[in-house]
Parts: sequence; C-alpha cells; structure tokens
Amino acid sequence: MKFKLHFYGLIVSIAFSTACGKRPETRRIDWSGKERGTLTSAPMKFDTAALLRVTSSVLHGDLLFVEQESIPDNLWSLFRINGDSLHWQGVLLQKGKGPFEIHQERAFILDPGNDSLVVNPTGYAKNYFTIPTHDPAAVLDKKQWGIHAYPENIGHMDIMAPTTDGGFITATRDEKENMFEIFFPGDSLAESLVSPYPETDQPLVGNAKGYAYNGRIYQRPGFDQYLQVGSTGRMAVVFELENKRIVRRKEIYNKLPEFELAPDGMNLSPSGENDLGFRFAVSENYIYLCPIPFKLKNLGVVKDYKGYPLGYADELQIFDWNGNPVCRYELDTPVVSLTVAPDESYFYANTIDPETEAPRILRFALPPLEY
Repeated sequence: MKFKLHFYGLIVSIAFSTACGKRPETRRIDWSGKERGTLTSAPMKFDTAALLRVTSSVLHGDLLFVEQESIPDNLWSLFRINGDSLHWQGVLLQKGKGPFEIHQERAFILDPGNDSLVVNPTGYAKNYFTIPTHDPAAVLDKKQWGIHAYPENIGHMDIMAPTTDGGFITATRDEKENMFEIFFPGDSLAESLVSPYPETDQPLVGNAKGYAYNGRIYQRPGFDQYLQVGSTGRMAVVFELENKRIVRRKEIYNKLPEFELAPDGMNLSPSGENDLGFRFAVSENYIYLCPIPFKLKNLGVVKDYKGYPLGYADELQIFDWNGNPVCRYELDTPVVSLTVAPDESYFYANTIDPETEAPRILRFALPPLEY
C-alpha cells in the first residue's frame, strides 16, 4: 500500500557559511515511575463522503475544525460534535484568489481564547483572517469575517501564536539575529523580540538559522507562555513573553537538527540522522508530545510504521508547563495529529484505517492528572 507522507517545513538546502559555537549535551527524560500503560480510543462516527484524509484539527467548544488534504482546493472543513458523532457543517477555507481564500499550500487556525478564531496562512501571504465564534451559526458566513494585513517587513510566514494583549508572536525565516518577532493588528512593521538562536557548532549564519530552526509555536491558553517545537531534530522548548523579551526559557528536548555539506560543495542539507520531530498539542496545564519514531534517512526507505504511514506516532508524553515530565502512555493506534479538550479530560486524534486508507478521528479519554 502506498501512503502519502505527512511532513511540513523540512529543510531542503541552506546557503553555506562558517560559524563557531557549541552543541549542548542532549537532555534525556527519566520516565521511572511515570509509565501509565495504554490509552484506548473510541472512533467517531461521520459521513465518509464528507471527511477525507485529515492532517490536523482544532477544537473550539463543540466545533471541530478539520484540515483536509484529499479534497481539491478545500483546506479546512467544519464539523459539529454530538456525542460520538461528527456532523459536517461545510467548507471553511478554500484555495483561490478570492477575498477569503488563500493560494498558499497551508493555513493554520489559532484560538486566542476569546470570541474569534484566526486563520494564519503560511508562506508569502499578505493577509490573515479572523472568524467570530460567539455565534457558531455564523462561522461559515464570510461576510462576518475580518481581513487583516501582515506587517510589511514580514517575509516568509511560518506560524504565529497569539498573545494575551491581542498581538501575535511569529517565527519567520527572514529574521537574522532573533528567532521571534511581535506585531499587533494594524501594525505596518513587526518588531524583533530579544530571542537569540540556540548555540550550536553547525555552520549556520544569517537567515539560514531561520530555516534550520523553523517549526511551530503554540500558546498556553490564557497565558503568555509558549511551546516551540522544531520540524526536525528533537527540539521542544517552553518560554515566556515578558516586556517584549523571551524569558524563563526551559528545554524539554534540546537535540538540534544537524546539517552536512551537500554534494555541490556549496549548500547544506539536513543530515539523514535527524529525528522527525513530534506530533503535539497543548492545554492550560499540560504539554502533549508524540515523538515520531523515525529519522530523516528513513523517508522513502522504510515503508510504514505498524502498518501506518511514516510520520504517525503512538507514544504520548505529557509534561507540565515547567517542562517537567508528568507521565507517559502508549496509544492503541498510531496518530498523525491531536487536539486536547479545554477541560483536559479527552483528546481527538487523526489517523486512518491502514487497510483502506479511510480517514478516522478517534477520541481518547485522559485520566485525571495532578498539577
């Protein structure tokens, strides 16, 4: 069976130059006494004609926003949850050149924790959108959406995360000195945050570092605290935003991606020894990491993982927001993404039937955790 792999933001090549630095000792997690056995899933029921290959989802109340890759030009769809069933509401976001369409490959949906969601197109997009959610029936009514321009000095947009005072922090590939920038709606320019890149012995300078350490940023709901996860390597860091500075930075994992000289002698390529990062989610009290159990060199060589595509994972590691390990579970089914309920009692995960490749959305109950 031929699977399509699910990896985004992998670095292809980076301009070569020379730099010096040091590589920190790789942090290892001690799970002694924290193993909690297997979490069992329950499949959600849905109309298979409406739900095709799912790559990620966002939960907001009883609404589940689903990113899909198998429907031409349809990027996100909306479902309403009713018990163990998903009821399709309609297409939320499409590819195109219309006022509320995007021509980029991807867009992320952010939940700032108020009465609106944010659509964050990636790449060289010029605008982002806001969707009012105080009236769920109006979510699909684009007449009620807002459109906002990105600051002029933002080049390639990877991902942004909301701040508690209405702004956004973003990691862009064009910033040369710092990892993050901040802006507020209506700003013509984004402002650089004091956020130096990790020290490393890899020959990366200038905006090459932005490509090397790109990834995702998730906000702790209701706080100016964030999780940054690298696209490759084993890099997961918690930090806080305070007075436009990155403070109280704590590494959960610190295995940075490595690079090697390409055959042309001029460019750097990611090493095949790099790990493939994590599938992950956050809630108010916890961080959920699923390490992808393969390396970059396995792509195109190893056919599957337990009958599922490479990129799926079935080990769930839970940490608190101080970066301390809480517990570790095995999932009964490998998954490609997950989203956690606000009360932290369960999470939804996206996967497939390995025999038919039909999409499946699973619900896992989470036992109570002490915090």
